[in-house]
Order: sequence, then structure tokens, then C-alpha cells
Amino acid sequence: MRDILIRPLSINDSIEEITSLLHRAYKKNADMNILFVASHQSDDVTLERLREGTAFIAEQDGKIVGTITSTFPIEVPHAEYMTEHPLASFGQFAVDPELQHCGLGRRLLETVEAEAIRLGAEEICLDTAQPAAHLIAYYQKLGYELRGEADWRPEVNYKSWVMVKSLG
Repeated sequence: MRDILIRPLSINDSIEEITSLLHRAYKKNADMNILFVASHQSDDVTLERLREGTAFIAEQDGKIVGTITSTFPIEVPHAEYMTEHPLASFGQFAVDPELQHCGLGRRLLETVEAEAIRLGAEEICLDTAQPAAHLIAYYQKLGYELRGEADWRPEVNYKSWVMVKSLG
């Protein structure tokens, strides 16, 4: 993996380029009829979701090759998981398909986990599609545990698992 810089989102970053990255990264899931919002969202939705928290960009040779957005503090609406611990979350997580399985996703996750700790979070959560066994296995390998369900239908076409990792 040639030099890849992970940095905060800049006002100069192209929202269109980020949206295109999201569409490419989520295409495999869409082809399996797992329709994450990121697989088809508009540039306006991308911008709105980037503004919901702290967005990070992975950049290689001036090209955006990864993105992730963390939010702290959060509540977990529509979900069974409740906690008394300060809770962060992340979403809109994508790596260019040509760079997947090279460790860049792990680096992006480590970035948001470190940011969550810096802000005072004790746990970090995500939600992902119940039918996406490959994603569930990936997050479990990185220390995330199933803790509840969320249901975002009809915005998506699946029920979600809420997965949580202790940051302590």
C-alpha cells in the first residue's frame, strides 16, 4: 500500500468524489441486494452525513481512496442497545475496492476509535445489515460484539445489527 494519508475532511475535498467512492465501495453489497444508503445516496446526502460528525479521508496521490465519519456523543434511536457509558459511533465507512483487504479499513477504524477515546467515549458502535455476514465477521475480528438490533426500513431493505466495541 503506497503512501496513504488519513486526515480530517477538508473544505476542498470533492463531495462528488466521496459519493462516487461510496457507490463503488458498496456495489458488492448492492449486487447481493443489500441496499445500504451509501450504495445509492446523492451528493447532498453525502454532505449531510459528513457534517453529522468528524469525517476522515484516506488520500493516495491526491485521490480520495477511503472515508469514515465518527459521531460523539450519540444516542441509539430505533435500537435495542442501551448503555450508560459515553458512546461514539461511526458510519459512511468506505475503502476503494482496489485497496480493500490491504489494511486501510483497519487504519480508518483505528483513527475513529482514537478520536472517540480523545473525546471521552468508552464504547464505539456501528450498525450493519444482518444479511451481510462478511461485514459482521470483519467487525467481530476487530473486537466488535453484537449487542442489539436496529430497524431503519424503509430507508434500507434489511434489519441491522448494532455492534459495539469497548474502548477501555
